[in-house]
Amino acid sequence: MKGLRTPGGLLSYSLKRDGGNLVLQLAGGVRVPPGGFVLVWPGRQPPPATTRVNGKPARWEGKELRLRDVPATVVIGGRP
Repeated sequence: MKGLRTPGGLLSYSLKRDGGNLVLQLAGGVRVPPGGFVLVWPGRQPPPATTRVNGKPARWEGKELRLRDVPATVVIGGRP
């Protein structure tokens, strides 16, 4: 998705599968809202235990992952 209008500017992102992982790329050029961007894990299962944001381990709060910096690369899943 490119150029999604938000109060902080235009937001661009991509989400793809890479082997056993999901990879979210959140582009820069947009202001991060006060609470951060929130990624919500779908479905009934809990999110995978292994998640990294910009190469650093990240923690889910229930089914929510807050992203407070852009650009961001989020790797979710089986392989760190």
